[in-house]
Amino acid sequence: MDENLPLISNLMTDLEVFHELKKNVLLNYQKHYPFFSGSWKNFSSKDILQLIDLVEQEQKSTVSEKWIYTHLKPETNEKLPRKDMLDIFSKFCGFSGWDEFHHQKTKTEIQDKTEFSALKNSEKKSYLKIGILVGAVLLLGFLGWFFGFRKKENREIVITNSFNGKEIPKDEIKVYEITDNSKKDISLDEKSAIKSGKDSVKIVVESPFYKTKTVEIIPNKEATEIQLQPNDNAMAIKAFLSADIKDWKTRKSQLETMLSDDTEVIVMLKNNLGAEYFNKEDFIKQILVPSERIKKWKIVELKNDDEKVNFIRIQEE
Repeated sequence: MDENLPLISNLMTDLEVFHELKKNVLLNYQKHYPFFSGSWKNFSSKDILQLIDLVEQEQKSTVSEKWIYTHLKPETNEKLPRKDMLDIFSKFCGFSGWDEFHHQKTKTEIQDKTEFSALKNSEKKSYLKIGILVGAVLLLGFLGWFFGFRKKENREIVITNSFNGKEIPKDEIKVYEITDNSKKDISLDEKSAIKSGKDSVKIVVESPFYKTKTVEIIPNKEATEIQLQPNDNAMAIKAFLSADIKDWKTRKSQLETMLSDDTEVIVMLKNNLGAEYFNKEDFIKQILVPSERIKKWKIVELKNDDEKVNFIRIQEE
């Protein structure tokens, strides 16, 4: 079957050809009135009268304002105008009539689509050659990976609180692999396993509630325990967010001691609605008497300066 047949069957409809004629009429009008640079949408009543005069002078034919408003002004047309009017405006654009204009447009489209089809066939052949070459390279790369690196071992780790020996929840820690002075985020599975084919893996464990610790993990049949030392101030503030108040004066005094004078607190609102900012004094007022909203705050980042907290980032849940 001729590959061009599907292209010809998708030729422009009569209304699409008429839309092209409307463009040509506008271009021809602009040759006479170059100061006009708009479209049919902003074609004014003055422009319409001037177009009527041009058609009458050049084609010795009369066109009504109503016809222009009905057929030329709209962005889309539901039906084709009478052929005698199509002939008038086709001649206005330099053609012998509608039949020639229609033929020229469909002929050009056939040529364009035929050339496009030939180009696509040529591109397909080129892409096929490139695809074969890329496929061979990928296959070689896969084979190298499969035989050289497939023996990755799981390095299980257990991250615990150094004071009470309890395992720390995964949502309170972040684990990164350190390679060439850069950090790569590691997602731990249910068994807290790190998968790697290297002899040893250097990781850093971070948490807003514990002091950062760097550890080198080596192949081991048993899980490697990593003990983190709690950040007392962070733990206390975490407790204040959820605990019921007992002695607000004591709590206020403790917060005054734990927070730096220039403490900055950012609360990221739920549903990405923005953020709220608090200084030391405003933050203390917020958490002095915890509300239901405060109990849904979760500390995601905390920084210290001279043993005092000077920055807290909170996520509202």
